[in-house]
Amino acid sequence: MHQHVFEYETKGSIYSVGDVGGTPTQFEGYPVSGLNRVIMQHVLQDVGLSVRTVHAASGLPVSAFYRKNGEQHSKAIKKKQAILKQIVHSLADVLSAGISFHEVIPEALAAWYDYVIVEESNGTTLDADRLSVPVIIVDIGGRATDYVMVKDQGILHVSSGSLQCGMLDVKQRVVDGIQERFDLESMSEQIVAQAVENRVVRLQGKDHDVAVLVDAAKYEVIERIHAEIRRQLGIGVDLDRALFVGGGAVALNEHIANWFLHQAIAEHHAFVMLTAY
Repeated sequence: MHQHVFEYETKGSIYSVGDVGGTPTQFEGYPVSGLNRVIMQHVLQDVGLSVRTVHAASGLPVSAFYRKNGEQHSKAIKKKQAILKQIVHSLADVLSAGISFHEVIPEALAAWYDYVIVEESNGTTLDADRLSVPVIIVDIGGRATDYVMVKDQGILHVSSGSLQCGMLDVKQRVVDGIQERFDLESMSEQIVAQAVENRVVRLQGKDHDVAVLVDAAKYEVIERIHAEIRRQLGIGVDLDRALFVGGGAVALNEHIANWFLHQAIAEHHAFVMLTAY
């Protein structure tokens, strides 16, 4: 029988992951929380790395990684590095994956590394042309949207930052609209996800068209992100490339298709960097 719920313990608290009602991750301390640590452990086990030891790289939003003057938030970075090294026990008969080394980088910058590192027949190398030209990375995630301008292998901080707006805002607006329309007190995460994806909500055995609600929620979030990007970059005439990454970039693909002349959704739009041994 296929297991649908997985339980983990860390620092005296027990968490359930899987086919359960979702807990919101839209809170300030999520990147360094036990909830984040448990989700990461579950991902490691889900991809077959239980018992293994890994080197990992994870990210912080640009605004959490850098100060406005370009200096790093060293305290926040060290805290994030330490958080994933704390032990998470599976309550099933499975040994945990271990993280022996944890590098923290600005979240959107991971996509730039992926862009400039290319595979060749004799291994991997850095693409010299891609290293020197100005590239903007727009990472539309669940809680926030990061945008990072990279030129000559350095971040242009005046054109980089974070906006606390993402796909979870779309979901919340859909939830608010459905609850108001159908006089509901609560909704499961599964129903919300299906409503956003299919533009239909099934309640008490009947399908209801909520396309207007979903479109309005997406439009509001897209307009906020677009306005911030335009404020920082204009129409991007000096850009060589604009790369969109994150789950939100795929979900909102048709709505962001014409923001820049040379833009694309990155080939690996959502990934975790891990090395196991």
